[in-house]
Amino acid sequence: MTAATPTITGPARVGSTLTAVSGAWAPAGVRLEYQWLSNGKVIGKANQKTYTPTAANLGQLLTVTVTGTFSGYATESRTSSPVTVLAGELAPVTPTISGTSKIGATLTAVPGTWKPAGVKFTYQWLRDNTPISGATSKTYVPARGDVGKRIAVTVTGTLPGYSNAARSSAPTVPIEWKATIDRRGGSDRYETAVKVSRDGYPGTAPVVFIATGQDYPDALSAAPAAAEKGGPLLLTLTKKLPANVKAEIKRLAPKQILIAGGPAVVSPAVEKELKTLAKTTRLGGIDRYETSEKVNKFAFTHGATTAYVATGRDYPDALSASAAAGAVDAPVVLVDGRTKGLTADVKKQLRGMGVNKVLIAGGTAIVSAGIEKDLRAFAKTKRYAGNDRFETSRMIGADAVPNAKRVFLATALEFPDALAGAALAGASNAPLFVVHPKCVPANTMAAIADISPPRITLLGGPGALTTDVAELKTCK
Repeated sequence: MTAATPTITGPARVGSTLTAVSGAWAPAGVRLEYQWLSNGKVIGKANQKTYTPTAANLGQLLTVTVTGTFSGYATESRTSSPVTVLAGELAPVTPTISGTSKIGATLTAVPGTWKPAGVKFTYQWLRDNTPISGATSKTYVPARGDVGKRIAVTVTGTLPGYSNAARSSAPTVPIEWKATIDRRGGSDRYETAVKVSRDGYPGTAPVVFIATGQDYPDALSAAPAAAEKGGPLLLTLTKKLPANVKAEIKRLAPKQILIAGGPAVVSPAVEKELKTLAKTTRLGGIDRYETSEKVNKFAFTHGATTAYVATGRDYPDALSASAAAGAVDAPVVLVDGRTKGLTADVKKQLRGMGVNKVLIAGGTAIVSAGIEKDLRAFAKTKRYAGNDRFETSRMIGADAVPNAKRVFLATALEFPDALAGAALAGASNAPLFVVHPKCVPANTMAAIADISPPRITLLGGPGALTTDVAELKTCK
């Protein structure tokens, strides 16, 4: 018998088919049998003319032995030269992304059908072609840092015995941020406060704070105190409790009502009427500063490590501080911002609560440098001082609640609507930004876009904040 040395054709890779070429054997009609070997050892059941290497063969030397038999002739065997088995090559496809390209929506990577079967996938999401740290699951939810950016995903396939392969999707359209914008406004400041209360407390509330709607100082400390105690801040006329406010208190069914301010701002007649609704306690001092102290002493019985300090002489900076304070469980301590230093009473109040960090609302024209100096003597102190009330408000709100799910807007030119709103903002862990009645300052709009909240609430009717503010039109 004339025997030939076989050869192996085909790519020597895992998953690819190899074929034994026997060559010319004689005489004609020789019966040929095949046996594939790996590193010289017989591969079980690999006795066909073709063989597909598996992951177990990776890096091994494959040969094939061809054995010829013919009646009347001695059996002959020949073995091919070896081939080294390399890693297989996956057959990837370009992934796609399903979902809506907007903040809060879920994007899902669709890897497609890769071959062979059994490929496992890993994912890396990208923002404008830059990998997003930690974004390695099959889904991704765009966040505020993605606004205006294009999102893509790289899918990497792995299978034992095969080289890894990666394919990247086409990028999405730029990520959009679209907030739901609503308004809490009534025919007057008292109705607005009632609507704010219903928003925050659709059921009952354990406490209700009451402050005059005809001035601002007492409500500035009452707002974060209300948030701390888990109830709304409602407004009243000095000498008469509005009927809708009384009805709201009845709906809330509080166990206790707290009046912020003395009898000159909330009259004994109003107090008497409130006592028919629930246990009522007055937190009032000889002036706005002592009232602030009494409100804080009542609300922050456990103390506070952080406190906001604001002037009691004006409201714009303090309104944003009230909301921020409520969001971080801190009191607002009112001071006479024009004095050259802290009074002994304020020092005692701050030390009594255990405050070691103070945040000043406003520049040195609002809260003097002397007050700041005295604060720094016993507490870490930071001042929020913008070029105007809008910028100061932006700084306070954005720093306090950078990842808020909601943002409140109020006019910077009036105080009533923001008083009750500050309490709800604090309870909602949301910032309150004061804005122009007809537009949103550019820096404030940038801060809102950076937060990218799913909800924005305007405080007050169209007379306080116009439809242009509701459309988030930027001041020019």
